[in-house]
Amino acid sequence: METLTKIDAAKRQLNTAITMWFHGEDTISTHTLACAAYQLVHDVNSSRGGPELIYDSICFKDEFRGKVIQHLRREYDFFRHADRVPESTIDFDDSHTEPFLIFSCYGLEALGVVPDVIRGAMGIYYSVRNPDHLTDTGRKRFIDSLPIDTIEAVRAAPRKQFFETYQFLRQR
Repeated sequence: METLTKIDAAKRQLNTAITMWFHGEDTISTHTLACAAYQLVHDVNSSRGGPELIYDSICFKDEFRGKVIQHLRREYDFFRHADRVPESTIDFDDSHTEPFLIFSCYGLEALGVVPDVIRGAMGIYYSVRNPDHLTDTGRKRFIDSLPIDTIEAVRAAPRKQFFETYQFLRQR
């Protein structure tokens, strides 16, 4: 028997989802784990008055928030429930997984959880590949401290290769 907190469960789900994502493993399982981790992080973060994550972003008007959340959760709910429309189908776009991975990492950090090597890899990989998504603070934290050849290597590396190299170098 294990005694776990919601944060313990979220970290384990998220680390597994990130590892699967980097290795290109089953996209449905990866997405479902990423969303489950995000939901736990979102709920704990919200109860503690933490910063906005995906569902409560000020980018969405309050009157549309329910529809936006429903849209964001569409695939996750489809993969978890068969009682609503058991014979239905869905067109799944696995690019929808990445935001749940990133915002789960961000939410955990906001809750005081220090990134481990797996979540750290996700933060670096996403930031280097999407620098235009970052604020000035984000760029200073994730990109400005890296040598230009490292940035270029991260951008050129396939996900799995980056992940394995990052883990190896961090563990040394």
